[in-house]
Amino acid sequence: MPDLIFIGGLTLALGIVYAWAFKHLPRERWQILCAFPLRKKADGRWEGLNLTYYGLINAGAVAFGLSMTFILLGSVGLTLGRIALFVGAILIVCVPSAKWMARLVEKKKHTLSIGGAAFCGLMVVPPALLLLSPLTARLDGAPLPVMPMLAAMIVGYAFGEGSGRLACLSFGCCYGRPIAALPSLLRRLAAPFSVVFQGPTKKAAYAAGLGGQPLVAVQAITAVVYTAAGLAGVALFLQGRFRGAYLLCILTTQLWRGLSEFLRADFRGGQKISAYQYFAGIAALAGLIYGLALPSSPLPTDLLRGLGLLWHPAFILGSGAVGLIIFLFTGRSQITGSYLSFFVHSDRT
Repeated sequence: MPDLIFIGGLTLALGIVYAWAFKHLPRERWQILCAFPLRKKADGRWEGLNLTYYGLINAGAVAFGLSMTFILLGSVGLTLGRIALFVGAILIVCVPSAKWMARLVEKKKHTLSIGGAAFCGLMVVPPALLLLSPLTARLDGAPLPVMPMLAAMIVGYAFGEGSGRLACLSFGCCYGRPIAALPSLLRRLAAPFSVVFQGPTKKAAYAAGLGGQPLVAVQAITAVVYTAAGLAGVALFLQGRFRGAYLLCILTTQLWRGLSEFLRADFRGGQKISAYQYFAGIAALAGLIYGLALPSSPLPTDLLRGLGLLWHPAFILGSGAVGLIIFLFTGRSQITGSYLSFFVHSDRT
């Protein structure tokens, strides 16, 4: 019963958040969170640094994905310290690679590639766990539960990237093709799932001149697909079906990533098949091999034990620190700028 209540409550909460976000985030109001004055100009105005909702939403998405990973790994009895080391190692690989992969594929210094970061994590983590498992067996007397750890990682990733796509709605990036440019059948199918970005600082507007036009809402569709996979993955995991949770989430997320690229209009390289589609195909194939080849020992699960980790002071402080780092890493806009003016309300002096 606790499992059903947890999954049902999570589904309801995310449904409410997504319904609001799909409607409001494409509006101009929901791109810039605030601006800080940096340098005063000769005309008395200040040049500002913009902090974005993109960064705030990404920070929340990462914290959410980490929380789900902690809950699942805690439910099978892993200690907080072991989980923190595992998750910390993943973040050390994935966070910097978001910039590296964007520079490698898109040749841009001031953008991020969540797909590239995810690919690096999905490729590095499984072999790393396989190499570390014998070492932990010698040190602690027990090998790592590799399949449950992989399953918890990919479920957390599905939630993190799914909810993180709301950030793309805020910034107007990762935008889809114009509805009007689609073939007639696809146009009728895609029209109910369209999005219109408002404001000249949305990426769809300044990069492609698509502001104010109905576009395929790839970001919203991806959020729903990934989140649905995550919810199904949680249900399988809590039933002890770790292999099923891993395979379902990695195949759903990576196959959809490859397919969704055909619906996108943003620059993904000069080839018909983008580098990100190759990455997704490789990740799906590697995930299938790992999922079928690795052993999966039965472990009892206890959701309440996993939820208990969220109240530990170390988790609260650690997740808050990670969220702050992600916000500062992704939320300081290097694309948009601002000028600030300050004045005194004379009627209030």
